[in-house]
Amino acid sequence: LGISNTVMGIMFYTSMFWLAIGNFCHLLFYGAISSVLFSLYLAFVLIFKIKTICLICISLYIVNILLLVAT
Repeated sequence: LGISNTVMGIMFYTSMFWLAIGNFCHLLFYGAISSVLFSLYLAFVLIFKIKTICLICISLYIVNILLLVAT
């Protein structure tokens, strides 16, 4: 797509913030579900394909799980 992960992350978390402010709970929940599913995929790639551990990546996976729990 030509868009860096940083920009995509900023866009995602900004949109989640505005969904929370706007009280769009159902969209916030679907966004949280999609972020956790994508985090599971990325964790699989990180551990089994790349065979490494990235503390920043794992911390973002935890943030996404907490986002889902909070919704």
